Amino acid sequence: ITYEGEFENGKLHGEGMFFGKKWLQGEFDKGELHGEGYEYDQNGNKRYEGEFEHGKRHGKGIEYYKSGNKRYEGEFEHGKRHGKGIEYYKSGNKRYEGDYENGKLHGKGIEYYKNGNKRYEGDYANGERHGKGIEYYYENGNKCYEGDYVHGDWYGKGIMYDENGNKCYEGDYADGERHGKGIKYYKNGNKEYEGDYVHDDWHGKGIFYYENGNK
Repeated sequence: ITYEGEFENGKLHGEGMFFGKKWLQGEFDKGELHGEGYEYDQNGNKRYEGEFEHGKRHGKGIEYYKSGNKRYEGEFEHGKRHGKGIEYYKSGNKRYEGDYENGKLHGKGIEYYKNGNKRYEGDYANGERHGKGIEYYYENGNKCYEGDYVHGDWYGKGIMYDENGNKCYEGDYADGERHGKGIKYYKNGNKEYEGDYVHDDWHGKGIFYYENGNK
């Protein structure tokens, strides 16, 4: 059996079940799923349930791992994730929650580590961290970095923190490195260095301070 269900004018039309590389179940219109429907793999595992338009995922829907756990829940447009959605790890914990555009992370969103702590919160563009954002440490969830991102890298103005939440650097970044003007801090909060950086190193004009605050 390739298809079981209703026909109209020689085409799949109405409620039915199609068996092929993917098993399709739901409401068909002119040979394509249109409305509420389901996709299964050839072993009968449900891979998607939700809305279709002209054979493509469109509207609200849920994607599943082979295990049966949710993989994604949210909005689709023309077969791609588009709008608000939540992506999950295989364990069931959230991996990402936020905006999508044309199948990519785009807009505002939050990434999570497997342990449930936040990994990143901020702006995205075309699948990359881009704009303003905050990055967090894995173990305790404290801030690691807060500032500007360009194409996934720290780029622009930013602040770096140690795992205890102490500010350790504030200033300019380029391609993920301290580059430009910046201030490095001791753990007690006093300045250690203020001046120029090139590729993460002190380079150019600057002032060095002792831990007690003296130059």
